[in-house]
This record gives sequence, structure tokens and C-alpha cells, in this order.
Amino acid sequence: MNDHFRRVYVELLDRTPEPPTWSDVAATRVVPAHHSTRSGPLVAITAGVGVVVLIGVVAGLFQGASTFFAPPTVDYVRIAWSQAVEPRCLGMDVRDTGGFDSATIEVWGPNADGRYRADITAPDGSVERVVADVGVEGDTRRAWATYPMIGGEALFEEATAFRSVECVTSDGRTSYGVTDSPYVPTHIPGLAFMSPRVGASLSSGNESVTEVRSDEWRGNDVVVYVTRDTSAMEVGDRDLGLERWVDPATDLLQRMVFAVDVESLGHFETVSEVVDRQSVQVDDDHFSVEGLVASFDRSEMVEAGEAVTTTSIVPTAHPLMTDAVEVEPDDIANPDLHGVIDPREGDRLLSVPLSETTALLVRLRPGARPHMYATSCGLLTSVDLPDGWDGTCTELVREGSLEVGRFGYAAAVSALGG
Repeated sequence: MNDHFRRVYVELLDRTPEPPTWSDVAATRVVPAHHSTRSGPLVAITAGVGVVVLIGVVAGLFQGASTFFAPPTVDYVRIAWSQAVEPRCLGMDVRDTGGFDSATIEVWGPNADGRYRADITAPDGSVERVVADVGVEGDTRRAWATYPMIGGEALFEEATAFRSVECVTSDGRTSYGVTDSPYVPTHIPGLAFMSPRVGASLSSGNESVTEVRSDEWRGNDVVVYVTRDTSAMEVGDRDLGLERWVDPATDLLQRMVFAVDVESLGHFETVSEVVDRQSVQVDDDHFSVEGLVASFDRSEMVEAGEAVTTTSIVPTAHPLMTDAVEVEPDDIANPDLHGVIDPREGDRLLSVPLSETTALLVRLRPGARPHMYATSCGLLTSVDLPDGWDGTCTELVREGSLEVGRFGYAAAVSALGG
């Protein structure tokens, strides 16, 4: 019993009328004393009146207390997710785990500490969970999950209940993901559906949009923002389509359709749509990480310069990468930046032009999160870091002084007053 309940309990106990004494009970008997078979129960019932009164008062106290100290309210959204994949894998082998192509995603948060919880439920009832501390900009600070990205010798695609398809080169050294699991242990799926910032950013023109149309979704008017893009990749032409259905009254995302077709890899499409949205009361232990595995810690990653995630075609489909071009390690002229990027065999390096004279570098490494690099921290932070990506720069100008080192994206934003 906590201190508050104990104090109130004692106070009410002091105010509760004393129960009848045994002598009072004896004085009110209505049967002869020698009828012992009946006087016992009568005495017990009468003496119990005071106990009943006390129990009733205490029960009322705790009912009132539970109302007064009600659990905090957080946002809740339930999303229906499904995927369709048609792998081609021309000249490559198909690796297909044969998992589920649909899921129910439930997201709660944030609590007072900025923590979210997501439960991804498969059709067989199995649940994969992610709990994460998320910053105000939507960036994951720390995450815990049902199982990590890599466990022992098995990639998480082989552990998750959801289907994963990859195209693997004949030598087995390179693979291209053709699906995007709803469970990724380093971030909260469906987080975009909880923030009105998505709709506000789209309506303000801050994101790449090629078409805007009106439509109806579940009886309500929505605005559909469409992004389409075609580009050439080393594995063939890529066609991208992204639809985001937004409620203009709330700026909340209600439906999202993502489709990508890569000539030699195949066609992949996901549909995510809100089934339920409300505010709910949950206790803090609802966000407990007990029984989960620590899967991501941004502070450790910035220090170590490493990351944990899998590779897929989705990073190259991001609007930021529309004009990206492949480069070789020898094209990185700055030796300090070259050392931070640490190009390895199997990496893909892409240059993302921001102007005629400036560009960012993006490293895609199998088994690692997409990583964006720049020598200047000001240049790095001039673009929004995509969800699930990391960023590093090597030169930070702070209060007129140049500092050279390794700075993570969040640290650079903070230092530059972002």
C-alpha cells in the first residue's frame, strides 16, 4: 500500500464509528441465552456490522482513488497492413522465408517520457513487439524488441513471422531485399499515422509531390498526395509510386500505398490503413521493456560509428535519393570523411546532389541502416534525416570555431541550435 493510500486509509479509519462491543451485542439478544445453537450466529452477524461498514468505506476509498489517480491518456492507432510481392530476381536466386503477408499493427504513445509501444500481430496470433524512446522530431533514441536485428547467425528475417524476399547473387555475397517487414526492431512501425506533422508537411510543399487529388476514405473527404518517380539503378530501371491519404481537417495520415518495381528484382507493394484511432488510458507498465531485447541505442551508435538493420530497395526509393548517382570509394576526396565512411566490399555508395557544388554521400551496407555523410555538419543538417537512417559529419562550426571529429546527426542539430 503506497503512502498516500495509507494516510487516507488511516484517516478514514479514525472517522469510522466504532463497531458494537460484545456487551452491546449481548444486550440486544432476542432469544434466551440457553439457546446456544442460535445465539452464536446472531452475535457473529451483529458484531460483523462494524466490519462491513469499514470494508465498505475502504472499498469506496479505493474506487475513488482509482478514479482520482486515473492512468494517463495516450494516443492509440490500429493499422491494417498487407504486402504483395512478385519477385523476378533475373540472374539471381530467390530467397523467400514464406512468412505472412499481412499484419495488424497497434501503436500506443507517447507516454510522459516520449516512449511508444507497437505490437505487430500476425494472422496466427503471434505478436512481435517494439518499444522505443522517440524524440520530438520522430527520431528513435533507444529501442527494445522481441528479438534483435541479428541474432546469432540468423538474420531477423528468418525469425520474424512475416514474409521476407531477397534476390541473391550466385556467389551469395550480395542480396537485394524485395520486401519490407512490418517488424523492424529499431523503430516504431506506423509512427507516421500518429503525427499531424505528416499532413502539414505535405500540404505546405515541404515534400516531393507530383500529384494532388481529392478522394473519399471511409465516408470522409481526404486529400491524396502522390509521389511518382522513375530512375535507373544498377539492377535496372526503377518505378516508384507513393500515395498518402490525409484527413485535411486533422492533417492525420489515414492510408498509405507504396509500390516499387525494379526491372531485375520484381514488384513490391504495401498498403497500410487506419482501422481505429482513439485516446486510451494505460499504466506506465504498459511501456515496460521487460522481456525485450535492447536493439538500438543512438548514443552507442554515434560513438561506435556502426549500425544494425537490413538492406532493402526502400532506401533508394526515398524521394531524397531521386537524383542520386553511384560513386566509387576512390571518389571520396576528403581522407577524413573516407575514414569515417570506411567503405567495404559489398557497400553501395551514392552521391546525393543538393546543388551544383554540394552533395551528400549515402552508404548502403548489407546488414546496416542507411547512413548519410557530409564533411560539413551544416550541410548534413540542411536536410531532414529519413526515418530509420543515421547521419554523420566531420566538421562542426560552433560559435565561430571549427571543430573536427565525428558528430552524429542529432548532436550536430543540437550544436547548431536546430
